[in-house]
Amino acid sequence: MGIQGLAARIKSTDGVEEDLRGFTCHVDCASMFFGIVHSHGFHLDVAFAAKNARRQVASPDIPTSASTPPSTTIPKRPGTDEASLHRKRARVDPSSQSTPYGIVAAMQDMLAERPSQIRFNQDGSLEANDAEERSVDYRSLGKTIDRILVSYLSKDHTTLHFDGSRSLEKELAHRKRDQTLETRVGKLEKDYDGGRIRNTTQLYKRVKASYRVPASAIRDVITQLHESGWKICQCTHQSDTCIANRVTNAHSPDNVRIITKDSDFMAYESVTTITMPVGRPLTWTTFSKQALLDELELQTPAHLVLVSVLTTNDYTAGMPLYQLASNMAKVRQLVTGSSNVASKDDQAKWIYQQIEEYVRAIHQTAEESKAAAIASCEKRLRRIADPSSVKAHQKDLRRIVTANKQLSVLANSYDNAVKAFVHCEETALNAAGNIPTLDIHRRLLSIVNKVELKKAKRSWDRFTLGPAKPPHTEPPLAPPAPIAESDHKAPSTDAADSSTSVQPVPDPSRAQKREQKRQRKKAKRKQERRKKKWEKSRFRSRTDLNDRYLPQTVALETASPIDDVELAHLTPSTPKKPKPRKPTTKSDRPPISPVKKTRKKELPIPTSPTAGPKALKKSFKSAFATVTLTMGSLRGCLLRATDLSKEESTLVVQRLDEAVSVTSSAKHYVLKMMEMRILRHLIDSTGDEFLENVLDSKSDWLERFVQNLLSFVLRGSSDMKGGRRPVKDQSKDAVVEAQSTFDEFKAFHPEFEALNPSNLPLSNVIAELTPKICLAIKQHYRKLPTTLCNKLTKLSLDCTELMGVVDDEKTSDAAINDAINEAELSADDEDSDDDPRKASQKMTFKKGHLRLCWRHLLQIPTAVKQPKFCVQAGMTDSFIDLNEEALVALLWGITAGRVGDILMTSVCNRQRANHLRKNSYGNVIKQLFVGDRSTIKAAKKRQTPYGKKITSMDERSNTLPDVYGQLVLEQYNKRRINHYRRLHNNSLTAQQPLPSSSAPSTMDPEPPRLPMPPQVSGQYRYALNNIIRTDGHELQILGYDLFKPRKSTRYKEFMRRIETLYPDKDSLVAEFGQDLESVVVIGIDPGEVVSGAFCVTLPGERVVNLTVKRSSLYQPTLAFREWAEHCKRAQPTAGSNDSVGPSLWACTQRTQQGQDQDNPTLLPSLHDLQNALHPLNYHDITAIENRHRQYFQLEPLIHGFYSSATWKKAAHDHKKSKLAEMDLAVNGVLKLVELACEGVPVEARRVIFVLGNGKFKTGINLTSVHTTFLRRLFGKIQTMGYKAVIGDEYLSSTMCPTCIGKNVATRLAKPSMRTCACTQCGRWIHRDCVGAHNIATIGERYVQQQDRPRQLARPPPSSLQPL
Repeated sequence: MGIQGLAARIKSTDGVEEDLRGFTCHVDCASMFFGIVHSHGFHLDVAFAAKNARRQVASPDIPTSASTPPSTTIPKRPGTDEASLHRKRARVDPSSQSTPYGIVAAMQDMLAERPSQIRFNQDGSLEANDAEERSVDYRSLGKTIDRILVSYLSKDHTTLHFDGSRSLEKELAHRKRDQTLETRVGKLEKDYDGGRIRNTTQLYKRVKASYRVPASAIRDVITQLHESGWKICQCTHQSDTCIANRVTNAHSPDNVRIITKDSDFMAYESVTTITMPVGRPLTWTTFSKQALLDELELQTPAHLVLVSVLTTNDYTAGMPLYQLASNMAKVRQLVTGSSNVASKDDQAKWIYQQIEEYVRAIHQTAEESKAAAIASCEKRLRRIADPSSVKAHQKDLRRIVTANKQLSVLANSYDNAVKAFVHCEETALNAAGNIPTLDIHRRLLSIVNKVELKKAKRSWDRFTLGPAKPPHTEPPLAPPAPIAESDHKAPSTDAADSSTSVQPVPDPSRAQKREQKRQRKKAKRKQERRKKKWEKSRFRSRTDLNDRYLPQTVALETASPIDDVELAHLTPSTPKKPKPRKPTTKSDRPPISPVKKTRKKELPIPTSPTAGPKALKKSFKSAFATVTLTMGSLRGCLLRATDLSKEESTLVVQRLDEAVSVTSSAKHYVLKMMEMRILRHLIDSTGDEFLENVLDSKSDWLERFVQNLLSFVLRGSSDMKGGRRPVKDQSKDAVVEAQSTFDEFKAFHPEFEALNPSNLPLSNVIAELTPKICLAIKQHYRKLPTTLCNKLTKLSLDCTELMGVVDDEKTSDAAINDAINEAELSADDEDSDDDPRKASQKMTFKKGHLRLCWRHLLQIPTAVKQPKFCVQAGMTDSFIDLNEEALVALLWGITAGRVGDILMTSVCNRQRANHLRKNSYGNVIKQLFVGDRSTIKAAKKRQTPYGKKITSMDERSNTLPDVYGQLVLEQYNKRRINHYRRLHNNSLTAQQPLPSSSAPSTMDPEPPRLPMPPQVSGQYRYALNNIIRTDGHELQILGYDLFKPRKSTRYKEFMRRIETLYPDKDSLVAEFGQDLESVVVIGIDPGEVVSGAFCVTLPGERVVNLTVKRSSLYQPTLAFREWAEHCKRAQPTAGSNDSVGPSLWACTQRTQQGQDQDNPTLLPSLHDLQNALHPLNYHDITAIENRHRQYFQLEPLIHGFYSSATWKKAAHDHKKSKLAEMDLAVNGVLKLVELACEGVPVEARRVIFVLGNGKFKTGINLTSVHTTFLRRLFGKIQTMGYKAVIGDEYLSSTMCPTCIGKNVATRLAKPSMRTCACTQCGRWIHRDCVGAHNIATIGERYVQQQDRPRQLARPPPSSLQPL
């Protein structure tokens, strides 16, 4: 137990982590390894009890020989496959080689090998030899302790101390502990015998809390540690006094370290330091006594001894109500005389003097308190009827009892503590005073044996299939005739045949129940793993202990009504009038030419495939949805998939991280160089040809310019190795312009050097990065007119000329959206998505676009914050795409060095890697980061959920050519495109009828179905692409979802209105069946503050509501922002001899320090550095140059912060926390489905989600997350077979849902911001729940009656009157 409160005070001081191998160490094993010994010993006893129980249950039931085999005629139950039936028959078949408990031959072999341990009985059962006693071997506990000690201590300078017999001084403490254990075990036995503990997990938790290993276990531990080479000290009594005497008699006490968890050692005057395990994970930290004295504000170590004697400890109970803090205050007031005494006797005499003064002062205070309490009680006897007087009277009685306890404590009550802490002595208990040993271990082990025996019997019953139950059919007409004894002894063949034919079929639901139970256990274990992972997250929600996504059931009849007084003051809300629009802006705009649509010809269906991995990838990409699989950290994936060690995996990760960091820095420099070049031409009114080439969509000039500029930044020259090589005559002007831009930058920034000193092969990375940079530039200048227009409108400045440009760009933007998202009609549309080159070529800009935007930007005053005219590079390392060619060049290339040697030894050689990346896409990535399922399982590693379902395109195509073959997929893609083209042509036919000579094209009733394997369950789901994405820490793999067709990622694009999807009752019946009344409709009302309000109505006028607030979903982001701001404001320190570099600003939670701390200097924080940049002034070229000069000076420091491993790990944790928070919200919605479908099997549930189609503006401080949340929700419910549609939410937030159910139209009043009230039925309703309830009502009415409630119906167009 130690001294109460002292351990916390010790750990609050500043400790030091030391290398203890150079010190003389004494280990208090009783306190250090108490938990390990008893916890591991408990598991050993449970395992041994389970083994004995299985042997006891199984031994009489195993057959002897094949002469009298049991009946192997196990009938096939409904729902049981042949493989399962074969396994069940093998369990009782003596000739089978797959019997889990062993067959006769295996038993005989085992008997021949180990004749002294087992024997074969006459009845065919195995039994242990009685001559050999079975017992638990606790030596493994000693091996566990040995592994822990070896990592910290040296065997030559360490002594392990174990407690001996009990001492007279600690008799009272031992008696209390034994009584507590006796009471706890007695209550446990009573509860178990009474059947009040039905859960085995709860029972074992209680047993483990009271478990103590036997004395033989301690002897085994000591023996094992002695054999391992450790010095053992079997102390006479307690190890505390033994170690204290060792330290006192040591030649150099400063070189001695005591390793313990007990705070008693600080009370011994000879002990100056102790080492205790602290923190999570545990680290052995050394604490000094002087730091503790400063913390407690005590003068000398003798004062600490005095406080330790007075406070409750193992030797004395102390003074009631006086603990460490109170005793320290008393010691400071009452201690008199000097504590600097020479001998222990003089010190003991001084301590006794202080104890007498202490006791005298406490007694005086207690007598005064007792007298005051007695007087107060006498006064209150007359007013005892008053309740407040009764409470005060009881308080006075407690004061009297406490005073009596304090008066009973005398100075000699501290004799045992003074003898132990000052003299370091203890006295042995005599024979009469010894406490009888409590047999706690035997009593707890009897409970464990009973539990394990019951579990073994249940397992054996399932193993032998038990007695077959009759089927749930009608009873037989007549009972079977009884079998005579003679017939039973010698049955005839006919009788055997008749008995076999009449044998009842087992219960068909038994296998299903067993499988359901197994699935529930699997789901529970998965949920527990997610919970543990969530608890370890740094950025989890601050309210993670509360169930914030719990559906609430409300009974409308018992809902809280409004008070009559409040009801009289409420008035229904009126609809808001629309804001007047400016009539001048529309007439000034140029007319928009409509987009002309032409008829599309159908593509011919291919009959022969084109060979090669590129063609196969094109087929997969056109057929299936592209997904991004987040696999986790790079290091974790390498350790899981390969045989690399931790050090080797770290080297590989560092290689990839260096490539990401170099590429990200090059991207920043390229964008800044282009910004300087563009602004210089605009300010000086020169370089019109350069400005026009930047936005020219008809040529690849910008792409070639950026590619050469990246080469200059990385290598110092334009020598491009690999990638897409441009034509020489077309690239000459781009190379010259890039050379001029780079030379201008070198003259401006002469210290600049190439960013790739290690010569990383980044040609493929540059080829992938170049079109993305070009797309970002063009997208910025496409959005810039809108930004400028909004800014100029707020300042009341003219922007009419700019508005015309915006309208023209919007027209082309709409054409792009029609071509990409809506139709999918072009011949090469399967290659158009995710291609930055084609997306940038579809953007058209008018001549002089940059000049026009620049003139309007100069109209904004300098004092006003001006929009960014050029693209600004973010400082964080962005994810880069690495295809297999770049990956092989980086890791297996000539310049890979040691990394290449490691991978060629542990993964595959360079020739094999090049062969795989050329001929089979995805196999290099799978071998390096995913691994084989069987290999990972054999190595006892845990595969990720994605890793279990990942394969390659080549493997799928070769295994299932009829489903995933290249010709099959190409034919499917052409049929799909032709289907959409027929839809397109038919829509044109409806608008413009064809001439009589041409016949309209026929349209398929539905698009072609996605190729699917015959059995979906247990199959691979994802086929790997040949591209990965990484930021140097997190790994994302691109692949194709083989169960989903290619669709848009926006959640509303694959959702249709309920009236369109189900136009009549026949379509609803075809989808949900005849019973439309049982369809569960859930209404969803998305919003700004509440990301989603869900509502479902239940029978009996009950409603279940669930509100998912944006603040809850945003908690991980807020926690990450707080952590990032704390790191940015940390100020590093450096000495005069330190070099100031990016490492001092590395992203850590504590301030970085240089090596020279003699003259420390406090450096500015990263937050101060970012704010020190001059504001960007577009009117002066000198100001622009000064800002860029500062930026290039600070860029290495800022980039070093954002490219550090700590920042990337935190960003990865933040992403996982956000997804985990959304998963919690999704699970809350699924709980709402469980409440609505209570008692209905999962496969029979019919659920439809109706989403409101309203629009709203998001807030300023927090971005809206409802889109991400709803996309994740609908992706989940689609996999479960539920439907999702869009409903019209007209009047859904203004009408009372309760009154609509009663066919009454009542407009709600809004007395507050988030609540509504009905003046008719008098109910308070949350504003967001109103919309969700009405949307659910709209969905239910349409599903059941195919119309809309009259109170929520839209008025006809003729009744609309202008405001």
